[in-house]
Amino acid sequence: MAPLFNLTQGKTLKGITIGALSLSMIGASFTMPASFAAENSAQKIDTEKTLAKQIQGIAGQYQIAHSKNNNKVFVAGSDRTMGASTLARLDATSMKVEAVAGLPVTRSGTGYEAGYSSLAAFGITVDDVNNTVWVTNTRNDSVSVYDQNTLKLLWTNYTPGYEGTEAEIEHPRDVKIDHATGKAYVTGRYYISSIDLKTHEVKKLRIDPDASGRVSPMNMNIDGDKMYVPVRSSDTVKIIDLKSFSVEKEYKVHADVAGKEVRPSDSVVDHSTNELYVSSQGLDGANSGVTVYDLNTGEYKKSIPFGEQALAMVNDDERDLVYVTDFKTGKVGVIDTRSSQVIGEVQAGAKGANDITIGAEGEVYVANKDGYVAEATVPYAVDRATGDYTNSTQSVDSITKVKVSTTEGEAPKPDPKPTPAPETQTVTTDDGASLSGVKVARVGQEIVVSGSGWKDKNGGGSVAAVKLDGGAVVPRGQVSYGGKEYGSRGVVAVVEADDAGNFVARIPFPSADNSNVKGSDWGVGSKHTVTFLSGSLKVDGGGKKVDVVRSAELEVTVGDTKAEPQQTPAPQQPAATEQRQPQQPKARPQTPQSDHQTQQPSKDNDQAQVQPQQPADENDTSNWVKLDAPATGQGSTGVMYVKPYTTGKGSKLRIKGSGWTNAEGKGGSTVALKLNYLKDGKPAQYSRTGGDGAIDQYLQGNKQKADPTTWALLIPDANTANPAQGLYALNPDGTFDIEIDVPEQLQTGKTGDYLSITAQSGRNAPNDTQRAATSKTIPVNGQAAAEYKEPENTDVCSPEGGDFSPKLKIENPTVEPGGKLHITGSGWCNPDDKRVSKIGLKIDDGSVSHNDATKVNSNRTIWAIVEPDAKTGNIDTYIDLPTAENTGLSGEELAKVTSGEHTLRLLTGSLRKGDRHGTYGGPEGDGGVNTKFVIGDYKPGADPASVPASQLGEGDRHGVSVEHNGKQLTVKVPEAEPGTWVKVTPYLGDSAQLARASKWVQLDQNRTVSYTMSGELPAADYRIVVQSGNQGENGKVLGWAPLHVAEAADNGGTSGRGSVSPADQSSYDSAEPDVTIDEDGQAWDSSGNAVSVSTAPAPYQNAGVGYVSSNIGTSPASIAPFTSGTRSVVVANAKSKAASARKATSANGKSKSTGPVKNAAKKTVQAKAANDNNGNDTASQGGSPQAKVEHRVNGTELTGFAKWFANNANNLLMSLAGIVLLALALTFKKKNSD
Repeated sequence: MAPLFNLTQGKTLKGITIGALSLSMIGASFTMPASFAAENSAQKIDTEKTLAKQIQGIAGQYQIAHSKNNNKVFVAGSDRTMGASTLARLDATSMKVEAVAGLPVTRSGTGYEAGYSSLAAFGITVDDVNNTVWVTNTRNDSVSVYDQNTLKLLWTNYTPGYEGTEAEIEHPRDVKIDHATGKAYVTGRYYISSIDLKTHEVKKLRIDPDASGRVSPMNMNIDGDKMYVPVRSSDTVKIIDLKSFSVEKEYKVHADVAGKEVRPSDSVVDHSTNELYVSSQGLDGANSGVTVYDLNTGEYKKSIPFGEQALAMVNDDERDLVYVTDFKTGKVGVIDTRSSQVIGEVQAGAKGANDITIGAEGEVYVANKDGYVAEATVPYAVDRATGDYTNSTQSVDSITKVKVSTTEGEAPKPDPKPTPAPETQTVTTDDGASLSGVKVARVGQEIVVSGSGWKDKNGGGSVAAVKLDGGAVVPRGQVSYGGKEYGSRGVVAVVEADDAGNFVARIPFPSADNSNVKGSDWGVGSKHTVTFLSGSLKVDGGGKKVDVVRSAELEVTVGDTKAEPQQTPAPQQPAATEQRQPQQPKARPQTPQSDHQTQQPSKDNDQAQVQPQQPADENDTSNWVKLDAPATGQGSTGVMYVKPYTTGKGSKLRIKGSGWTNAEGKGGSTVALKLNYLKDGKPAQYSRTGGDGAIDQYLQGNKQKADPTTWALLIPDANTANPAQGLYALNPDGTFDIEIDVPEQLQTGKTGDYLSITAQSGRNAPNDTQRAATSKTIPVNGQAAAEYKEPENTDVCSPEGGDFSPKLKIENPTVEPGGKLHITGSGWCNPDDKRVSKIGLKIDDGSVSHNDATKVNSNRTIWAIVEPDAKTGNIDTYIDLPTAENTGLSGEELAKVTSGEHTLRLLTGSLRKGDRHGTYGGPEGDGGVNTKFVIGDYKPGADPASVPASQLGEGDRHGVSVEHNGKQLTVKVPEAEPGTWVKVTPYLGDSAQLARASKWVQLDQNRTVSYTMSGELPAADYRIVVQSGNQGENGKVLGWAPLHVAEAADNGGTSGRGSVSPADQSSYDSAEPDVTIDEDGQAWDSSGNAVSVSTAPAPYQNAGVGYVSSNIGTSPASIAPFTSGTRSVVVANAKSKAASARKATSANGKSKSTGPVKNAAKKTVQAKAANDNNGNDTASQGGSPQAKVEHRVNGTELTGFAKWFANNANNLLMSLAGIVLLALALTFKKKNSD
């Protein structure tokens, strides 16, 4: 058996790779659509000289990289089960596969799900300085490094049990190397991680800490000291300063088609035009292509529509070309950056152009996910039962090499337009020290100030305190110097000048997150002071002050992040925003809008004087607040746009929407709209007064409870609508455009009042789509209130007795359906930061989910969020149990979660920044926490652990007997009581492989259980193990019995057990759903929901107990050991000539066992040996098949050493050496018997 983590598996399989993988190159077609053959393009494609070649690659390709030093191409790939994964190296010139790596092997899962797989490779990059290849192990939350020449594993941060530690990199996707900082950078879920190239220290940067849901950073692009990271989930590009490893700013990605997701995926920098190109997948073909931005300001410039799902990019800066792949069509677009046009397309594959890299001569290499060869034999599959590498038939993808040749067109290359430098100011103190900084401080960006001449009395550098608004801004964190704390005195920073008296200070922009300022205090247009003071902080060894007393002050105006604010506002001359329209637009882009549409009122002006600016087009939603409400399960995503609100008596709130159809898509949903405001500093919902209005009558008429917080209700019945009382008609296609009355408090409100809207569907009508979402704050009189954030707890958490070990007790372990679970506990404090943990609670490891209307987190499998006492870490709370109302389930699915035994899983670390990562409870009581409970009548829940053969002796039989008849299995357990819960599990031979186990069932009055299997058991010897499911003894072995299933009398020359039918196979292999490629290695459906892909193994036709195969079949002789059965395993099964001992079997296919399988004397066994043909497999390489040959060896039943050898020879039999050794064993036995 392979070890849990085997570093020695990291070796090349060169000897058996080249013949199987390297196929002839096939020329790919090149097309130049007329729509892109623009007359004014700066460059044109020379189709005569442009070449494209396509070759067979590896299974499940993801990313590709090129080593310029070695002129090699490296590609990473994995099938969805991680059972066939490798890292391949190709010669870049010949495009021949030179070697593939045998990746490290890991073991995961429990019970039926347990098995081996490789440390699968997904993302990839090369480090030519250190001659290494870095890959991301997406499904294992880790990164690995290999030698370019040998493909040997050099380092990985994967270690069993490392989950939840700082070393874990959750769902890593892309990896890049930067030698300027000496780091490798990895995108992962929520974080960018940096890994020191020497020490391998991991540091993490949460790129979107305010996001409530999944954060999906995509492909990185490092340019100088900046890194550009598109974030698919927020339609933004994050710009990260690598020197400080912090998010410097973000650019919003433009949408050509409003209301459709953009889903940015990759970026490149064009230095000749000082522009950033961003590719976007879009949705349903909309917004697919490339958008271009000013590199320094993020100003949107143009759109270049391309394909249906534009994905990966690479640029040839010297030739002014950008290449972009289209995953949907398999094409690669060639963009001329001089004219910003697509000048040609290459059909790289039939579909799935997934990643692209550029070579030393400007050629590009494309990794396709196209199933180029439907069935090919590969040597890098991992046997899930043993952990050994073996041959396997897989669908493999293609790699395409493209060399584009261009000629000069008519349009000249434009000179790059330099971004204007920000306007600065300088002030000088009496002693000649100067202070310089910007006049305009951008929202959310650092305020950069430099100084010169700041020297102390002894000629050294001064130490200055920095204050904003004279100390009115108080930072949240401590600002200490010389052992003293100054933050509470209004000092936001302490700056030390160098010996020459120079310094550069970067002051964080003040916000509600980092200081005491309110949302509007530092709004656009407001003016503030930045003051530097020296003289009191620096002292000598005796405590004497040695600095010069001085102060210097700059005045700054807060400006928008996109456009330079006017220094002297003139209403009759508003600032113009320059916009260059794309020359080949798919749809006319909207004019870029600033984040703030109106000038902020100054502190001295009465707010009533500020009039909000309205868009010129009343139907233009570009500056409205967008709300997306994805469907739970079946149904479309509902989209709403809410117009900024203007106060005034009788004023209304306008809302437009689309996609709000019912689950069948044949009519409108019933949608409840709720208006939110702040009450005592927390969000609350306006309530209607009176009652018995049109909304209540409609809800009660549909057998729903009246809800006074439903401010407006959209219904599919136009005849019943009553807008005057808040009941509005929704069109059958799910669209609407309404104006609703608002509460009087809002009509008479003031600028910047808190207002958001919640939309819900699925609760008030049958067969409706489940949706629920809340918008961001809606501008009131042109100003949006700050988004609400839970106040940060600063209490010190000290558990009783100083015990930080989490403990939990279920006070009512048996509870009635629909009731509440009472849990208590202690020790839920983080020992590192001495703050209370925030706990995510799951039922049955997340198999129970909330519906959208009742969810407590964007991850609906989090059933409850538990917040212990902030000072003690104690828990005393009640948890609602699953019901039809909060799950949306019905029938058998509902019965599963509302009755029987269940467990809680408690998770810490992800709900509070800085919390310790931990997992407690679950079926195995992780962390010493028992969380089992029963709803209603007891019924066991989770499956028991598997039982190794080594734990089952004759004394463990306990009289268990088994009868087998086709698909029916009947087991008697004489020593157990009637009504005992049991699970019956057939194991193949002495292996851990399961085959068609029962569900949890109860013994009848005869202490017997009978169940129908999903298919007949293939011929083999089995252990039939019976385990108890009674409360308190779940998994206890009640007994076992052997069962022999003989082969059919005539099997047509196939395996003695017969083949496994497609129907049987489907009972073991989960169907693989259609997925998008936004998260490599993780399946996501078309709605953006995570799809669980089972890694449960298919049934192996494995060896029986003590027999050598009697009939392997007639296959091409050189691959006979690998072709029999459904997987690449050696087939061995029993065939006895002791017919008298098994008359029932030969007569009617039935078998019965009440004791050990008896050995009949001198039973004849036949085994087919493979013909030695130097290991060549012509048929598997696409050549002509060899003649079929068959050799048979007669012998006797194996016992003693020979029997042991045969049962443990699987690994040896995978090669010709194994066949030879088996023959020696047979000879040894024959000599002994003679």
